[in-house]
Amino acid sequence: MSDPETTVDAQVGSTRRIALPEGVGSVGIGLVLLGITIYVYLITASHLLGKKDYAPLGVLWTTVFLVTPGFFNPIEQELSRAIASRRARGDGARPLVRLAVLASAGMVVALILVAIALFSILTSKLFSGKSVVTVVLLFSIVSYSVTFLMRGVLSGHHRFATYGWLLGGEGLLRVCGVAVLIAVSSPSAESLAVLIPFAPAVVVAVVIWKERHLLEDGSPASMPELGRALGWLLGASVLAQTVLNSPILLVRLLSASHQTGTVTEYTQAALLSRVPLFLFQAVQAALLPRLARYYALGDHNEFVAVLRRLLGAVLALGIAASVGGWLIGPFVLRVALGGNFELGHRDVGMLATGGACYLIAIALAQALIAISQHRAALLGWLVASITLAITVGLAHDLLWRCELSAVTSSLAGAAAMGVQLRRRMHDMGGAVSLDDADVPAVVLAD
Repeated sequence: MSDPETTVDAQVGSTRRIALPEGVGSVGIGLVLLGITIYVYLITASHLLGKKDYAPLGVLWTTVFLVTPGFFNPIEQELSRAIASRRARGDGARPLVRLAVLASAGMVVALILVAIALFSILTSKLFSGKSVVTVVLLFSIVSYSVTFLMRGVLSGHHRFATYGWLLGGEGLLRVCGVAVLIAVSSPSAESLAVLIPFAPAVVVAVVIWKERHLLEDGSPASMPELGRALGWLLGASVLAQTVLNSPILLVRLLSASHQTGTVTEYTQAALLSRVPLFLFQAVQAALLPRLARYYALGDHNEFVAVLRRLLGAVLALGIAASVGGWLIGPFVLRVALGGNFELGHRDVGMLATGGACYLIAIALAQALIAISQHRAALLGWLVASITLAITVGLAHDLLWRCELSAVTSSLAGAAAMGVQLRRRMHDMGGAVSLDDADVPAVVLAD
């Protein structure tokens, strides 16, 4: 019999020789392409519509990407992990995917019922009285629920090239749709809004047809297999998206009727300041799977080394974005958006600083999830959400209260998660069995 310590050392040594996880390049290209096309879409829409008509479109974009990643990204993550686990055992994933579809459909129905109940409030308070935009929100929930399910299936089967195409294809199709609208008519906020759910729906339909033979029959599936920590992960995801997107929605809800231009500028600046968040996803794709791997092998030293590299990259990215926002942010936004952009250095700088603080918080949250501390991540985001609510209530100036809340909430959440991560890292003695660890799917690659 081999000595357990020798076995673990061999596993760790093998892990250290692993290159970047398979498919990171394909997914990274897709993310970059999606990021570029998102900004092309938003900037073009801003030029076409003007400040007043752009406002409901910008708020719709924010609302869609508050709700859909918050509720459906956990389904993607847990489905991916569970499919990869089944593949490792030679078991088919069809029953598991069927269960995930039912869970996702339940959330879709609940969200749509809530949106219908609040239809008139959403239309008047968020979307400038444009009921069509509220209807588009409903379709977006359905469209992106299927998109996140498809992403989970693809990553679980290691179809990373198709996953990257799914990301990039969505963005390209949306931009092509804008070009068609410009060619045939004068685009309105409503017609441009339709492209938000239309693009992912078409791309997912093509992918489903292309990968129609992907799923195989297997053993019956149950909810614990889909994810014992799914509830905690879902709560953390929803709160994280709330912290990221609430300041934009609050500016809209707290503004007076004569502040439409200010609301639009703030929305544009906030959305365009998220370039570092897209860049971080590439860093996350490369390093976080290794965090989970080293935790599973009980290699504390390598875990700490990778975590330090991750936080170092996040800090460098955040500091660069923050300094750039304070120094040249208004100039960059005037060049990108054109016209009279009235937000000053403080406003853009605070938006960039809030984004930098959020990057730190999200990195620490992902590190907690990598060591199966989903409840600790949820607690951190709960602290951030409470801090956001308190800060908004204390301040009075429209923009300042939202800018300050974005910074303080992310800082508070990062501090709470940092304390919990440090505490748990002190308890990481000894090796941890791969069978006992909740390792993300990407580290289970063949």
